[in-house]
Amino acid sequence: MIKSYSFQIVERIDLFFLSIWIISVVTSIASWIFLASNGFKYFFGRANHAGFLPYTAGIVFIITLLPRNETDLQKFNKILEPAHLGFIVVIPLFLFLFSFFFAKKRPGDRSV
Repeated sequence: MIKSYSFQIVERIDLFFLSIWIISVVTSIASWIFLASNGFKYFFGRANHAGFLPYTAGIVFIITLLPRNETDLQKFNKILEPAHLGFIVVIPLFLFLFSFFFAKKRPGDRSV
């Protein structure tokens, strides 16, 4: 839709918006890959996450190649919809309740 607009200074305004959008996408993907490799570090008990970065990026790349068309993408999204609810609501609520009921009293902490 933006391709139809034209200004005297900028001929293709859509390229301007794409260049801004790609910055946010790349930083999001980099953050997710970093957090996933950091999780692998804790899961496997290693001291450094850098060894897991190429494997994590490779897994993410392979997963992005799986859907061949829009129907496959919709099926994949339908499978992940319950997981979204779990990661956004259920797991944080469970962790909050778990930390509330099983909190250790540290020396020097005073409850009000």
